[in-house]
Amino acid sequence: MPGRTRLGARRVKLGPQQRGERGSTQAAPGSISRTVPALPLTTYVVTYKLAGNTGAAPVVKTGEVRVNGALIDDLTFDTTGRGPRDMGWEQRTAYFTTVLDTSATLTLTSTTTGLHGPAVDDVTIRSCLLVLCLHKGTQLSPHSR
Repeated sequence: MPGRTRLGARRVKLGPQQRGERGSTQAAPGSISRTVPALPLTTYVVTYKLAGNTGAAPVVKTGEVRVNGALIDDLTFDTTGRGPRDMGWEQRTAYFTTVLDTSATLTLTSTTTGLHGPAVDDVTIRSCLLVLCLHKGTQLSPHSR
């Protein structure tokens, strides 16, 4: 995966993804995933925008960002004072390093109970030199932010 991979430029709400009988929505948290090619022993930076669905409680939306099942970032967004026209999008960054993997599956999952979880937009993954990837105060590990 040399260079930059854009996973989508459309906003996605991580709400329930299943429908019950007669179209009723079940309150199972939603998730999106994408598998992309990767190079072994390479560090990648994931950037995305995060907001929260302002339609209902809880006001604090939570979730996880995982790569190949390993947690690389916790999502937390407070929707207090926000609305559909001003969702308060925040830029987020997370890092991961492949060891022997030739692909990486990035998964963003809501852990918010109910129908109104976090929202994500503009997700990208790009490879970088370890020296140039470091973000102020960031330690590289499977659980770094």
